[in-house]
Amino acid sequence: PDGGFEGGAVYKAAPPPRAESESAASSSSLRRASTASRSAGGRPTGVGLMLMQNASPDGGFEVYIDSIQNRAAQDQGVRVGDVVRWVDSRDVTNHRAFEVRSLLIGKVGSQVHLTLQRAGLCICGTPGKEGACRCQGMFEVILTR
Repeated sequence: PDGGFEGGAVYKAAPPPRAESESAASSSSLRRASTASRSAGGRPTGVGLMLMQNASPDGGFEVYIDSIQNRAAQDQGVRVGDVVRWVDSRDVTNHRAFEVRSLLIGKVGSQVHLTLQRAGLCICGTPGKEGACRCQGMFEVILTR
């Protein structure tokens, strides 16, 4: 069991596989972007996540969380390997890492809503209730910039 989710326990499997170091997955299809703070003093800031771009099975892109530099994100259950699916109300399926990064940057103190996907994730509500578990692997977090 893994904590941090309101309404029940969370069970997870291993994170999705990372990109391999081969010519097709090198520089053009694998990019990293940081959403860490640019600076204090009113300039735009991120939420402390390093993003990695992978080719997806459908020929597009998936953006994974490669490292976390924000304790609040960890406390809310964000883990390395989680796939970013939505930023606020925008579907980021097949977006590149730099595009997702730009959506995470904003005014210091503002919030961003993320919908993430984790392989093998099941969220269970009230124990003993039939149909209380959801295993689609999607969950939401709200992070403050």
